[in-house]
Amino acid sequence: MSVLINEKLHSRRLKWRWPLSRQVTLSIGTLAVLLTVWWTVAALQLISPLFLPPPQQVLAKLLTIAGPQGFMDATLWQHLAASLTRIVLALLAAVVIGIPVGIAMGLSPTVR
Repeated sequence: MSVLINEKLHSRRLKWRWPLSRQVTLSIGTLAVLLTVWWTVAALQLISPLFLPPPQQVLAKLLTIAGPQGFMDATLWQHLAASLTRIVLALLAAVVIGIPVGIAMGLSPTVR
């Protein structure tokens, strides 16, 4: 009899399971809490809007920058491409300079 009751309880628990995993739920909950705190602090003007603008203003500006109008006569994607080009060139320069210097330091008995 107790086995049958345990099986019923187990099957009932499986029916009412939360549809999202715990990690996804925590992530969404954390994001919701942060957005709520941000909106509340901005609405009460506890911090100057110059330093903490409200979320809706930030979203509007993001949509403007990401649109065809862009920022400073360039779209968001052009700015992103320029930034990524700089990052890749800096990495390439670091590798080209760093590897030979590291090998030279490893081979030099004075440095060791």
